[in-house]
Amino acid sequence: MRTPDQHAAALSFLSHFSWTCVLIVENVQEAFDTFYHIALNILNTFYPVHTITISNRDPHFVTPRIKALLRHRNRLMHRGLTSAAEALTKRIGARITEHNRTIFSQSPSGNKEMWELVRKVTGKDSSKLSSYANQQATAEQLNKHFAEISRDFHYESPLQKSTAFFSQHIFTEYSVFRMLDKIKPTSMGLDGLPDWFIRLAAPAITLPLTHLFNISLDRSTVPTQWKSVRISPVPKVRQPLSSQDYRPISITPILSRIMEKTLVKSMLYPILTHSDHSDSFIDQYAFRPTGSTTSALIFLFQQITLLLEDHDYIHLIALDFSKAFDTVRHHTLISKFSNFPLPDSLYNWLIDFLQNRSHQTKIGLNESSFLPINASIIQGSGLGPACFIFCASDLHPVHL
Repeated sequence: MRTPDQHAAALSFLSHFSWTCVLIVENVQEAFDTFYHIALNILNTFYPVHTITISNRDPHFVTPRIKALLRHRNRLMHRGLTSAAEALTKRIGARITEHNRTIFSQSPSGNKEMWELVRKVTGKDSSKLSSYANQQATAEQLNKHFAEISRDFHYESPLQKSTAFFSQHIFTEYSVFRMLDKIKPTSMGLDGLPDWFIRLAAPAITLPLTHLFNISLDRSTVPTQWKSVRISPVPKVRQPLSSQDYRPISITPILSRIMEKTLVKSMLYPILTHSDHSDSFIDQYAFRPTGSTTSALIFLFQQITLLLEDHDYIHLIALDFSKAFDTVRHHTLISKFSNFPLPDSLYNWLIDFLQNRSHQTKIGLNESSFLPINASIIQGSGLGPACFIFCASDLHPVHL
């Protein structure tokens, strides 16, 4: 549990720390290595990791955070600080209530599902977790399955554009600070920097991060810390029976997501609505500012209505590309990007972003080994959805 004294000490240290060593390093990877070395040292010094064990005997609502609060309350009771312990008890109760409220907000579709949630909340859930050995095997099995899907056996390394150096500098200290300060609670990537620490350190790390983002784009280099991700498998069906029943959601580093979303918003989205290129995306309704499920349904009903004016009946065929995100070939994706007026630095940055990637799968406390991939657009990344739009930009129906 983080205390006010820890926050005060960390903020004092950060406010007096100089990031000159990051700003003067010319090599992009070395600059990122220096930044992460400093940031992680500060994090580990003022917020050392404490191990919290959650067992099958703990109720479902006992998260690591709640268990840490329970331990802290017990220490307060042993020291005779009953008032502080009672105040902490109210905080714990509020967290448990919020946790249960989140579970019931899933809107069960029937009485069976509702009673399953009731049994889970009351601790009468009959389902049991598998053993450690089985979970470990499952994590390895899923990771191997996901890696096989995201592997292109005919992989061709995309060629970068040779161009004169031209500094973009689309990242400013003000814009980067606003992004860091407004980070919502989210999962931490393998780079080891959690969302709360980034928000706390935002005033001190904005300047070096602005510099790092700009030189990363200018020199089309993505740091190695952003190329390894952890997969959190999400069931696609109610009762998954095989590896095919899971969807791989990648938990990427938070700083990487921040930079990716900025590039998408400032350099990719404008192409979607530009008059010279909007026709290429006219039938794309997902993952774009002006698209939605409602827009797609309106277009579909309009086409059906028009066809029924001249025909007695029509055939509607719906195709589900369940592995579309994971099987995108990088060479094909980059070749389609080359058809649009992207700055050369961004074009080459996208190539580097997709190269030399690897992932592991985590289930509970069990982690698989890392496996390399050379396909997919990385579900869970900030670039993924926009990349898929560009990949599908030349897929249009021959007849309507």
